[in-house]
Parts: sequence; structure tokens; C-alpha cells
Amino acid sequence: MAWVGLFTLILSGCSVVQSLYNNAPQLVYWWLDDYVDFRADQKDWAKAKLTDLLAWHRTSQLPLYLVQLKKLAELSTGDITPEVGCGAVQALIDTQGAWLDQLSAPLAEFLQSLSLAQIQHLQVTFEKKNKEWSKEWLLVSDKERLEHQTDKGIEQAQDLYGKLSVSQKDALRQLAKDSGYDAPKSLGLRRARQQETLKAVDQLRMAAKTPDKGRPLGILLDNPRTNEPSAQTSPVNNAPLAPTSLQSQALVREWLLNVLEPVDPALRTYNTLRWNMNCQASSRFHALTTPEQRQHAKARLLRYARDAQELMDKSP
Repeated sequence: MAWVGLFTLILSGCSVVQSLYNNAPQLVYWWLDDYVDFRADQKDWAKAKLTDLLAWHRTSQLPLYLVQLKKLAELSTGDITPEVGCGAVQALIDTQGAWLDQLSAPLAEFLQSLSLAQIQHLQVTFEKKNKEWSKEWLLVSDKERLEHQTDKGIEQAQDLYGKLSVSQKDALRQLAKDSGYDAPKSLGLRRARQQETLKAVDQLRMAAKTPDKGRPLGILLDNPRTNEPSAQTSPVNNAPLAPTSLQSQALVREWLLNVLEPVDPALRTYNTLRWNMNCQASSRFHALTTPEQRQHAKARLLRYARDAQELMDKSP
């Protein structure tokens, strides 16, 4: 369920439950802390940056969600082609340039602050998450994996369309079977993104000459007007602070783009195949829905739109 699933993912942290959106900085902070184990000097900085990011998202991104939600709500009562359905999600993905502009500077500064102990913690957490993922998706029989896919598809579809018939559930099972999902390739995609992350951290730390114990945050690393190195030194070991701004932001942008679009040709092909197959599956299932289910979908999407509008109008 490509456009349904992606919109559910996008909205699950905001429009569905407004309190989650307003508390997103704290929730994201906890999620990040699980991966990097924030040091004391990083905690307040990270919370402040996440609060700033939410304010930016509220004013610049929620209006885009609102437009696409209203568009999908109007389209949902008729047939929806794969191109139209996934086009709504692609319109949001195409705003990645704004995200990169917003994230590149704080991410560069944060990643250059990581200590070797935090990087080791990140590696361990990656492996832990991979084992958990493998237990759910890889180390199971083909039948169990298909049932798991089907159950998730039914859950998403019923959230949008309401109660499904037996024949519709059977159709979702067949769509899952035909989806092209490959658990080993999906694990390879996860690992590739993790390796891109570790490579980016290593490059950024080398560029900043970050000491093993890490670098404090909130210190100007270069002249914002000239991009020339600052004369400041690190209070950790009195070492000169290396320039980070333009070079490091470029590294962050490259890393994020490589996470979104895999570098490896085989993984990139698989990623594209999955996107296209999910778009087709969404359209095919929508064609099987009743007029009543489509009205249910329209009402649900309009409710999401109202939530987005209220979030735009209100400040926490």
C-alpha cells in the first residue's frame, strides 16, 4: 500500500495524534539517544535543535501535507492510477532539498562532536537492530513472512478503508506475494545505509580533527561569512577547531542522498522495483474497494487534513 503506507508513516507522528507531533522533539531525542547515547554536553543542544526543526516543519512542511491530503481525499472516491497515487507522496519526497538545507549544518556539527565511544555504541546498536529485524523478517519461513506482510497490509488498509471483506484480505495476500519483497536484499539495503552513516561520521570527524573523547557542541567552528577557520580552540584538549561549514555540510548532504538513493546499482534497482510494485499494488487494491469504503477513506484523509491545519494554526 505505497501511498497509503507512506502517508501513514508520514502522519503517524503528527496528524493522527496531535500531541505526538507537538512532543516530537522529545520523542526524536529519545530515539536518537538509543543510537548514540548523548553525552551531558550534547543533551540541551540536541533538544534545542530538534525544537527548532519542529517549528520549521510546522510552518514550511505541514502546508505541503495539507495540499496532498486534500488532493488524495478528493481522488479517493474514484479509481486512482499508480502514477497519481504515488505522485502525491513523491511531491513530498521532492521537498528533500529543503530538508537537506535545514539539516546539513546541525547534523554536521553534531556528527563531528561524536566520541569514539559513541561511534562504537552506534555500531553495536545497528547490529542489535539488524538482529531484531532479521528475527522478524529473515529468520522465518516464506509462509510466515508472507503472513506477516499480509497482516501489515490488512492493518494499513483497514485504517484507511474500514472493515475489509474476506475476498479483499485474500487480494492483499496475493499482492504481498507478488510484491517483489526480498528479505536478504532488504537487509542488504539496511546495512548499506548504516555503512553510509558510519562512513559519513568518519569523514566528518576527520575533517574536524575530532579528538577521541569527542568535541563540545555550540562552538563556532568557522567564520560564517568567509568560511575561514575560527581561531577558537576546543575546551576538551585545547586543540584547534577545524573548519566545518561548507565542506562538512556538503558531506552531510551527500550522505543523506546516498541513504535515500542507494549507491550500489543492485540495491538501487531493488529499491526502485519495490517503490513501483507498491504503487501498482495500491492502485489495484483501491480498485477493489466499495463506494462505502472509499467514502471512509475520504473521511479519514480529510480528518488527517484537519489535524494538519490545526497543527499549523496552533503553537504548543
